[in-house]
Amino acid sequence: PRIEEIHLDGIVFLATAVATLLTGIGFGLIPALHTVRASLGLALRRAGRGSERGAARRTREVLVLAEVTLSLILLVGAGLLLRSFDRLMHVYTGFRPDGVIVFDLGASNTKYPYDIDTRRFTDQLRAELARVPGTRDVTVGASHPLDLDGSFNFTSSFTIVGHPPVSHADEPNARVMPVSAEYFRTLGIPMLTGRTFTRLEEGPEMPPVVVINRALARRYFQGNPVGERIVLGLSHTMSASPADSFHSRGEIIGVVDDVKLDSLTDQPTPTIYVGYGTLPFSITFAMRSTAPLTAVAPAIRAAVRAVDPEATVYGLRTLRDAMSTTAGRPRFYTMLLTGFAAIALLIATLGIYGVISDGVVQQQRALGIRVALGASRERIMRDVLRNALTITGLGLLVGLVAAVALTRVMAGMLYSTSTRDPVIFVAAPLVLLATGLLAAWLPARRTSRVDPMVAIRAE
Repeated sequence: PRIEEIHLDGIVFLATAVATLLTGIGFGLIPALHTVRASLGLALRRAGRGSERGAARRTREVLVLAEVTLSLILLVGAGLLLRSFDRLMHVYTGFRPDGVIVFDLGASNTKYPYDIDTRRFTDQLRAELARVPGTRDVTVGASHPLDLDGSFNFTSSFTIVGHPPVSHADEPNARVMPVSAEYFRTLGIPMLTGRTFTRLEEGPEMPPVVVINRALARRYFQGNPVGERIVLGLSHTMSASPADSFHSRGEIIGVVDDVKLDSLTDQPTPTIYVGYGTLPFSITFAMRSTAPLTAVAPAIRAAVRAVDPEATVYGLRTLRDAMSTTAGRPRFYTMLLTGFAAIALLIATLGIYGVISDGVVQQQRALGIRVALGASRERIMRDVLRNALTITGLGLLVGLVAAVALTRVMAGMLYSTSTRDPVIFVAAPLVLLATGLLAAWLPARRTSRVDPMVAIRAE
């Protein structure tokens, strides 16, 4: 999202360089000071015994524990976003996007000043587009599902003929969507009951009819709404000239399934579909084609030029691409946090490996003596792994508590996913635990194979 705004910034670059420099100096200065201040004789004696100060070792273990804790928080967060994004991509949209090409059309208001002129233009263009190779269906409407670039979002109050009257302020509201007769077939929107428009019913020549969606039928009708009549509240503020095709009332002839119009996370909105010739405020075409977009795009532009050389085609893309654009922000959040989680997991793995490996080297003489006195190699390996398991386990325990508290702020970023999803809260610790044990297994395996006499002589 907003990738065009991303650029190299001098201040950010300088701040990053300074932070990197100070980090390297800071973490290099601490052991350097420790070395300068240490007693040489004491250091040699400790080196001879193959031991180290407990405080220094505990400090490294605490740092690794913190790495594990933070890694778990990021893994849980990334897991929740991945689970949410997967559900978002498999949400029921109410239409079939595959094979559908959509585009918006800009036409001159002076060239098409009245509804009848716009309707004549779109009828001619529909005929031209139907001749494009691979085209199976063509439809026109004021918008298409998930049209983020479109500006059409028209709502109106309405009343139901025969129902008890209510005040104007209490009238229900619904979205009004002008569409042509082929709209539902082209987009694959299921018809639940009744029928759709005919070509003649798109304009004012025939008695007005409307199609409603499931959400409106469920909310305002007890039984089958087909045959009921509604009156749009537009009649309170709008009148039609003889050259316009505005209708303020219509008979319900069918009910279609709910469609995600603005966002994949939208709840169903009561919608009234009217014939496109009734309110042709905006022009959006949709084509179901067996050919790919790259093959038909030139033919689409040529068809538009053939009808009106001054018309402008924009937003030409597949409906599947429109869905992908709608999911851009959650996809970005998911990729970002997943990247952070992967880096944190790598750092935690290196930390566990470093602490265990360093501890093994420091205790090599003691471990060699234990083997010489009869300790089995399997026992040595278990002891080394137990140390890694203790550090990782404590980090996981603290991390789980912190994750439960911190993931609450992610509630607004998740779709149909709980911030305490049990699958994620089980899988993330298991991944981190397995990674920690793998990181500790290499030095443990190396230690179990050391010849005790070689270890003692090396000391």
